Amino acid sequence: MADPVKIMCMGDSITWGDKGGYRGFLAKMLQDAGVDAVFVGAQNEFGNHEGYPGFSINHLIVGNRSDTWGISSEISVTLKKYTPDFLLLMVGTNDLYFSDPEVSCGQMQTLIAKCRLILPMLKILVASILPIEPGLKPWGATIPEDVRQRVPQFNQMLKDVVIKRNAAGEPIDFVDQYPVVKSLADVKEDGVHPAYELYEQIARRWLEGMQLFLPIDNINHIDRSLL
Repeated sequence: MADPVKIMCMGDSITWGDKGGYRGFLAKMLQDAGVDAVFVGAQNEFGNHEGYPGFSINHLIVGNRSDTWGISSEISVTLKKYTPDFLLLMVGTNDLYFSDPEVSCGQMQTLIAKCRLILPMLKILVASILPIEPGLKPWGATIPEDVRQRVPQFNQMLKDVVIKRNAAGEPIDFVDQYPVVKSLADVKEDGVHPAYELYEQIARRWLEGMQLFLPIDNINHIDRSLL
């Protein structure tokens, strides 16, 4: 019997998610599709994962400590410990509140390169980040209006990086999650975090990306109607 497919979901509070966020939906979709999968990571709320609220891209690269949300190890330590088959990477929201898209995209390139160095055959799915509404947030930050332009710029730069790596033969692909938010009704009052119901759509997009790389005996069992 083949070993379960090991999936690591990595990111910030949107990966952490309410009641497990997209992970619960994705687990159910994979189960219904006949895919034997297990989620891995140091965090264990509603299944294991590597989602850390408030963390930046660099925090995932070098490691970080939060008394509230846990401790992330340096990326090479994390990957060597859990040896995932898939990395579902969705991070950059906390960076894009204020940062330059090009700088943040450069950090993403560093993160992806380190992952590839540690696990050359790791299947990496890189997601665009969701829209961010400007204004005063409950945690005290005031996000400037130009975030409406900077987020799409970051997403396009990131997509270009992933496409280039994919064309060079790497097992990597881009998953566009940005379009799942169509209006303010799709996010919480903070204008950043998706409503719980939206996590099902996020999970479906992850599943579609995973289909490109799943073992052939699993692909045949995935019901396209789930997408």
